[in-house]
Amino acid sequence: MLTGDNRRTAEAVGCQLGMELRAEMLPEDKQKVVQELKAKGFVVAKVGDIAGMIDISERTLSNIYQNITLALGLKAVFLITTVIGLTGLWPAILADTGATC
Repeated sequence: MLTGDNRRTAEAVGCQLGMELRAEMLPEDKQKVVQELKAKGFVVAKVGDIAGMIDISERTLSNIYQNITLALGLKAVFLITTVIGLTGLWPAILADTGATC
């Protein structure tokens, strides 16, 4: 078991599961050990914060889609209003800049 938790907590869990453990590891250290184990042919499973990370990833992706939709929508509105003479180039530039902040 590889964990970033303190040794005492890791030992409490590891002993109950009968696992060999390494505690107080940084994410890059854990990743290095995982790669070494995979290279030796071991099957490695990761558990822990997986559900939380999936939720964060989905919300981030949703935010990205919303930002892209808003930016493209503003470009379309200002393209049309500029072509028909309702707005000029500077309001379009300011709206585009504001949408990308």
